Amino acid sequence: MSKIFTIVRNIIADHAGISPESLEPSTQLEAIGLDGMDISEVFMSIEDEFDVEISDEEYNDIRTINDIEELIRKKR
Repeated sequence: MSKIFTIVRNIIADHAGISPESLEPSTQLEAIGLDGMDISEVFMSIEDEFDVEISDEEYNDIRTINDIEELIRKKR
């Protein structure tokens, strides 16, 4: 697993109150039980951590943890 995935997984797990080990790259964000406000907070944390900006269009295209990882790689 990449360093980016590990950091993203930890951020998501922290916001969801679940174990990071329960999250895989293919885990869908909807399946974790986060509401819209939680997901917004997750993305703000990710933007801060990686010093990137995620547009509304990009935000709407993200479905899985892997999608987040790929987006961060493109922006770095």
